Amino acid sequence: MYLRYIYKLHDLHLSAENYTEAAYTMKLYADQLSWSNSQIVSDPNYPNHTECQVKELLYRQIINYFDKGKNKQFIYRGLEYERIGAFTQRLQTEFPSAQILMKNTPPDDSIINSDGQFIQITNVKPIPEITPITTATDIPEKISRFYHYNDVKKFQCDRPVHKGITDKENEIKTMWIERTVVETAAPLPGILRWFEVIDRQTEEIPPVQFACETMRNVENELRQLIAVYTHEPKRNLNPFTMRLQGIIDANVQGGLSKYQQAFFTKEFAKLYPEHKCYVNTLQELIWNATTVIIEQEEAGKWKGNNVNVLQVIEEGLYLHGKLAPVTVQPLHQRLIERFLQLRESLGSLSQHSSNSIIQ
Repeated sequence: MYLRYIYKLHDLHLSAENYTEAAYTMKLYADQLSWSNSQIVSDPNYPNHTECQVKELLYRQIINYFDKGKNKQFIYRGLEYERIGAFTQRLQTEFPSAQILMKNTPPDDSIINSDGQFIQITNVKPIPEITPITTATDIPEKISRFYHYNDVKKFQCDRPVHKGITDKENEIKTMWIERTVVETAAPLPGILRWFEVIDRQTEEIPPVQFACETMRNVENELRQLIAVYTHEPKRNLNPFTMRLQGIIDANVQGGLSKYQQAFFTKEFAKLYPEHKCYVNTLQELIWNATTVIIEQEEAGKWKGNNVNVLQVIEEGLYLHGKLAPVTVQPLHQRLIERFLQLRESLGSLSQHSSNSIIQ
């Protein structure tokens, strides 16, 4: 009876390609056998075999399963609003003998070739399929967000890697991004909360190219916030305030001014001539993000003279000033001051419009 259930559990694990679990299952069987050459096992899968012979064959099978079960990757969909700390604790409970790797650096050979269990957990960002819904700009935000986070097979993980001598005053200069894009066997969510990774591609993104991506993300995020707070002016203003402050007057990364110091210099142009196209793109993105050509209608709604140059930071500041309560107005004035200083420092990039609403 015991042996029958061992084989049944083994077959279940094997059909699901859970090789490590299949190995431990067969080890339960192997541990019951001795190294005796005189005792014949009562196992129809091994007729006329001694316990020693079966034990050796099982160990070879177990080793093969352990080899197949190494270095596997899975994308796991956590619970709603679950923090990574809680998720890690839950996984540690499920695999009590496994050691959690706290860093996101690739495991070295000593870990890969180790007999122990190791689990490395990293946040990933879904990459939605390009469809009319995910690329549309005229559908409700909640619908768009749903398709950005559901029915997804590709995911992205970015790891910062510094190359060269790090400038402690401006680490952006040397911060490359090691980007890994993985594809799962089936889209999430699915019949399981996790699926195995079947494909993996890694590339390195230079600092100025990543800065361009960041600026595009900033613009998209601010556009969404402006749309939300335009339709829901009584909504909690803190997320809007914090995002504007992070862009204009960031204490940690220094906001947009750090990009100027890192990439808009003769030294950078001389050292990295191959990145000139990214520098030009970044200059345009920053200028487009800090200047606006709009006019205000009598009803108080926004109307762009030129939709292609509708610049979101200034628009966001204008809306923030209208919504900010008295207690937040001093901070708002500080943001305006920093914004004007930033725009003035960018004067060499382009001529700002006299129609600007922030004076």
